[in-house]
Amino acid sequence: MKSSGLVGTDLAVREIAAVEAQIARLAASRTALIPQVHQHLVQAGGKRLRPTLTILSAKAVGECDDRAILFAAMVELTHLASLMHDDIVDNSATRRGQASVSARWSNGVAVLVADWLIAAISHKLIAHGEFAAVDILTGAVRSMCEAELLHLEQRARTWELPEATYLEIVRNKTGALMAAACELGALAGGATPAQTDALRAFGFALGMAFQVQDDLLDLTGDPAALGKPVGTDIAMGQLTLPVLYALENSSDGLLDRLRAAVTVTSPDELEIPRLRALVEEAGGIEYARRTARRFAQEASDCLATLPAGPPVEALNHLATHAISREA
Repeated sequence: MKSSGLVGTDLAVREIAAVEAQIARLAASRTALIPQVHQHLVQAGGKRLRPTLTILSAKAVGECDDRAILFAAMVELTHLASLMHDDIVDNSATRRGQASVSARWSNGVAVLVADWLIAAISHKLIAHGEFAAVDILTGAVRSMCEAELLHLEQRARTWELPEATYLEIVRNKTGALMAAACELGALAGGATPAQTDALRAFGFALGMAFQVQDDLLDLTGDPAALGKPVGTDIAMGQLTLPVLYALENSSDGLLDRLRAAVTVTSPDELEIPRLRALVEEAGGIEYARRTARRFAQEASDCLATLPAGPPVEALNHLATHAISREA
């Protein structure tokens, strides 16, 4: 896998290498398509944020041993499987600047490989007697699926959804797996119940901060850095906080212009400079920035009860990085 350059990974370099080796071994199926898809995903790179969270969480409360490496690998595989499913649901042709698995092969290949990974994860953890880890990961997957289904149910009126519904979807779709990654690290590191609760809450808040920043980047980011056209999420009718806020807090004239600006069928039809100006006029961009900062601060506050040291400092850096990144 490509290096992520993720803030906070200096304390996890050796462990991330072990995670990648574990993933490669699991992907060595006798079915040729599984290792081929794995290599395709490796070439796309990625932040490796979720396994890093597992490793740093384990170190924050104890030691990062082989058990933590196993959990971290299973978290990353769960994430990769979810990305393949997302690309099918969203009909996405690209992922991280290259063809998505569904575009490179087919929807059938993408869904079958993703399902195989989910089954392989459970099989691996059960073989090691890690039933608590199975419960944590499957609970996260259930939450992610429910959030995606809720979004699909509401998609016909996406831009009329209240902020509370948006936040519920984000918490379960993005925050759930980050919370599970932290909770698995806590489990491996021998955390107390209070420490486990703190790390789980940190993961949820971090996920919220990351998603709101993603929403901002979809409107204000650099396509070269993002690896996809700006406005892709908006054009697909995806929930984004800056636009939702603008639509809820606009005068009639501005509201009409905003609705016209977001009603497109592809990113090519989206006039990003015009939309960005309208959302900014309505206060949506600044509101989203404040919201991202609030969730990042909430994440940092969750760490206050953990033992001070480099792992907790690294987790704090991740919270800061969540709202300062450009990709």
